[in-house]
Amino acid sequence: MLLTISQKSEKWEIPTGESLYSVLDEIRDGVRGLPGRIDAAVEKYRRDSNTGIICDAPAEPSTSSDVLDSVNHLSGALESFVNQTRAVHKQLAVLESLFFPEILHRQNVVPVSHKDTSGWIFSDGSSRPLMTTPAWIFETDATLRDSPLKFVEWLEEKDDIYWIRGKPGSGKSTLMKFIAGHAKTTQKLQRWSDGRQITVASHFFSSVGSSLQRSQEGLFRAILFKIFRACPELISMALLSLSSIFQFQGTPHAWTTEQLEAMVNAVSRYAQLPSKFAFFIDGLDEYEGEPEQVIRFLFELAESPDIKICVSSRPWARFVETFGKDPTLFLTLEDLTGDDIRNFTHDTFHSHQIFRQHVGDPRYTSLVDEVVKRADGVFLWVFLVCKSLLDGMGYADRVADLERRLSWVPPDLESFFNQIILSTDGFYREQTARAFLLLLCSPASLPLAVYSVAMDLLMSPSSGAAPPTPGIPSSPRKLSSWVKEQARRLEGHTKGLIEIKRSPGDHETLWGVHVEFLHLSVRDYLQTRHVRDSLQALAGKDYNPDIAICDAVAALISLNPRRHLRETLIHHAGRVEREHGITLPCLRWLGEKEKWKLLRSAVDAGMTLYVSNTLHSDPALLYGCMYLDTRPLLDTALYADNLSPAMVQILLDFGANPNEWHGETTVWGAFIDWLAMGGANISNPLRYAEVKEILVLLLSYGAQPWFVVNVGQTAEEVIRQHFHWRDVEYLFGAAVHYPGSSAWNWRLLLMV
Repeated sequence: MLLTISQKSEKWEIPTGESLYSVLDEIRDGVRGLPGRIDAAVEKYRRDSNTGIICDAPAEPSTSSDVLDSVNHLSGALESFVNQTRAVHKQLAVLESLFFPEILHRQNVVPVSHKDTSGWIFSDGSSRPLMTTPAWIFETDATLRDSPLKFVEWLEEKDDIYWIRGKPGSGKSTLMKFIAGHAKTTQKLQRWSDGRQITVASHFFSSVGSSLQRSQEGLFRAILFKIFRACPELISMALLSLSSIFQFQGTPHAWTTEQLEAMVNAVSRYAQLPSKFAFFIDGLDEYEGEPEQVIRFLFELAESPDIKICVSSRPWARFVETFGKDPTLFLTLEDLTGDDIRNFTHDTFHSHQIFRQHVGDPRYTSLVDEVVKRADGVFLWVFLVCKSLLDGMGYADRVADLERRLSWVPPDLESFFNQIILSTDGFYREQTARAFLLLLCSPASLPLAVYSVAMDLLMSPSSGAAPPTPGIPSSPRKLSSWVKEQARRLEGHTKGLIEIKRSPGDHETLWGVHVEFLHLSVRDYLQTRHVRDSLQALAGKDYNPDIAICDAVAALISLNPRRHLRETLIHHAGRVEREHGITLPCLRWLGEKEKWKLLRSAVDAGMTLYVSNTLHSDPALLYGCMYLDTRPLLDTALYADNLSPAMVQILLDFGANPNEWHGETTVWGAFIDWLAMGGANISNPLRYAEVKEILVLLLSYGAQPWFVVNVGQTAEEVIRQHFHWRDVEYLFGAAVHYPGSSAWNWRLLLMV
């Protein structure tokens, strides 16, 4: 069994979607069954030995002591084997807790390098690729102008952080994907590794993806997952480091950022890792926190002699200051892609039937040269220009028309985007504005089904009446035709600035098809204040994209309840509640079972108005949720992403019990354990105040300060250990006077 697990680990590619979970389940089920089977085998061996029925027994009768020694030896070996299987099970549990479905999503949707491009990155450094930026720009810095490309030298020898910088749309993500997946990368790293195992891993930030795709937590989890996947023996060491810092025991159901950072630090400070690691981290400018946070983390990680890091980003001042000091440790992408742009432009035009009819005409050749000359290294600009010129060919434009069309194209992306939007048919202007606003208010790409229904309903604000079931096809053949129809509508409304993408591994289902902006720079442009105000004016002053998405999602949930739809609904409904103080009528369209699930999600999202109104109209839902999945709503509130004393107060007022048992402890005990392990993050003054207020509430409603939690202390001892003594006196004193206070006088019982 261990051999099978080892073979699976060696072959593991990180799957997408749900496929990893099936792999983990397969291995976990096998491991879980081993102890019982081994115990049965040992018992059978003992029983057979007593009756003399032992396979492969020696011909001569053995003494009872010989038989006992054999049994003890086998028992010890099997016990060791059981311990190993339990260790493997723990490793799998940690890997599963770190994994998240979007871990490779951004990298998978980044376009693959066009053929015969990007290979220059592996040149030996004796010469540079064709520069697209005029040489005079670098006359003030001869060192930068004349320095050869040193990327291969960095792969082979250096431990410093290497930086790939470039303008928006210059192809940074595509190049990083090319490098991380190319066999030459591993080949060049052999010299640096000095014969040791090499692991190449990557992480792609995405500002339009899920929270984990753009946050520090997501970065930590991705890095640890890839390290532990390659070297599972490091897991026990990392967990041990947590036990000394956070009184950590076992594997939590939710990691805190502090715990993840502590494990990364423990790994990076290990004397010699079992493997050498090369990390390629794309899109530092898409990280949602302060640049200093991610910079500090990268340098701490790179302190390990077994880890080297290559990053990419736009040339923000903070990144230039940090990574741009040594010309041998960075490259400016738009200076090096002239040949790539020429190849791309040439192939794009020559793949068009009409252009091929004029291959011998020098005027068409000069058109290609002019595109390359004006590109300034920005691939996205080239892509849009080629699309415009090919559209012109489709309209039978003459060469002179194409030359004039090209001359009218602005040299910068933002002006180009504005020109494209203004070129849309006036009839579609309202729909175009609404399409852009729908995607701008969505934190990630929007499922095509949600986008389509939202555009069709045109209910803003919501009327409160449930719409008819959306007519979305279910069969693959009809679905394909429907997607093509939606693509044509998108092209007419947005001129290619919004496009349809299919999720790898889920591209044949309705939910594997999404709409998203052509490029991050499109979103950046549309988010500028004056552009967004113009879009809102065109869409109508009362149009609210959050409400439109909620109406669409609620209609779709009635057709096909899915978790990600419920999460989308809660995200947008929560924003409407916070910004406008209302609960949307569409939330009443859902069936009873969905209401239970929605209520739990609303508790997690901190939607106090919706939770209060829902429980007021039907208090039994508090227990209905518990009946559905056994986890008390109060427990959800205490671990919520948006920790809210107001939410805790609401649930307690409606009858939630902090001393209710859940699993191996009570709701109160689990919260105190979380506090003891550092999960509450009370080093933050705002979080400190929130947790203090929640403790007052829980104690006031009967939480037991003498309850012994998993860390081996009473709740009172943990609280005293983590809070200032004046606050401890306030905690146990204020609880007496709180409206929901129980009969016990905590002040007398636990006076400081």
